[in-house]
Amino acid sequence: MEVLVKRVPKSKPKVISKIPWTPLNTSLSYADAEDRIFIREFVARFAPEMRFSKSHIEELGYIAGTGRCHRDEELADWVSEAALKAILTVSFGALTSPSSDDQLQAFTTALSEVRSSSGNLNRMWTGLATLRNSERTLALTIPDPLPCPESAVIRSTRSTRDLPPSATHIAQSAQLVPVVLSLVEAVLKADVVRQELDEGLRRYRDYVREKQEGVKKENERWEGVKGVENAIQLPDFKTKRSNHKYILNSLEHALKVASYDSTVRSGPLGVDHDGRKYWAVSPGANDRQYAKAFLEWHATGGRRPKRGRGTKNGKKGDPDYLPDWSSVVMVWGRKPPDAASDRDAQDAWWVFSDSAEVQQLAAWLEDKIDEGDSQLKNLVSGLTEHAAVLKWKEGLDGENI
Repeated sequence: MEVLVKRVPKSKPKVISKIPWTPLNTSLSYADAEDRIFIREFVARFAPEMRFSKSHIEELGYIAGTGRCHRDEELADWVSEAALKAILTVSFGALTSPSSDDQLQAFTTALSEVRSSSGNLNRMWTGLATLRNSERTLALTIPDPLPCPESAVIRSTRSTRDLPPSATHIAQSAQLVPVVLSLVEAVLKADVVRQELDEGLRRYRDYVREKQEGVKKENERWEGVKGVENAIQLPDFKTKRSNHKYILNSLEHALKVASYDSTVRSGPLGVDHDGRKYWAVSPGANDRQYAKAFLEWHATGGRRPKRGRGTKNGKKGDPDYLPDWSSVVMVWGRKPPDAASDRDAQDAWWVFSDSAEVQQLAAWLEDKIDEGDSQLKNLVSGLTEHAAVLKWKEGLDGENI
């Protein structure tokens, strides 16, 4: 008797277009980037309470700097002297309340030197270095700045002429990243931060309520649209239905962006099986402000909010392309063997500069998930969610919602 064997067609493999692995032309190491991201996320989270300006927050989003850095340079550019001075001034303010008399005197002396520095980095460091005499009293360690790059141009000023030959010249703000990091870590232990974290949770609950109220009102509006006789047969019905779905999705994305004002973000999105680390820095000040106003508008009505101009990322084809990291996804590690890139197979920073590229990246990783692989699943989920938020931000110009 002949046995008939039913042939089961093989499932077609997923077709994923080649992902462009675009290298970032920077000398920035992973450890240095991690420190800068930590400082940026601290400033972005506590900006309203500590009175950081929007321009300084946006500046900090350029983790690898805004200048024309190259891989063979010793130290990647960082923020302007004005932004650095603002971070130091605000940090001292948080650390002096409350303080003992000795602590207050130490911070007052350092703060006075920083405020009168006129943007001179060496004078800022002189003020910071005075805190070393009171480290035990302050329970604060002031580390050495990074060495001055040999390629740096040192301008002879009164502050540099008075320095001994063995002293470290501060020619770039990036040299003071370790010092700023130590201050930020100290501020995070301060009472003012603990109080603000509690207040942030209250604000988040308000954002959730506004989002729910916005969804309720939009659904009621949509029911009215559908309730019109023969509504489904109207030529613009599909357009109206798409707009309804877009508004609901926009409320979800706005809540996600606004929620960063209530949490302290740290760490990468995840790590893949080859050890590559995936970073998505939290949204900038303009995006957060617009998201909060968007939620309030849909919940309570009133005037439609205006969106502030965000940062400019330049052209992707530019070999010196240095993006705002809050609007891209960055990956550290070696490129995959089949990556569409001419960069050598070594650890480097790779930039995925829009929602389409990030979604491609998520699909590429999803194809590698094994059963029970929660680590990669979480990474794919994080990338997919971030791609959706980026797409929403990209579509805000000219929207009609």
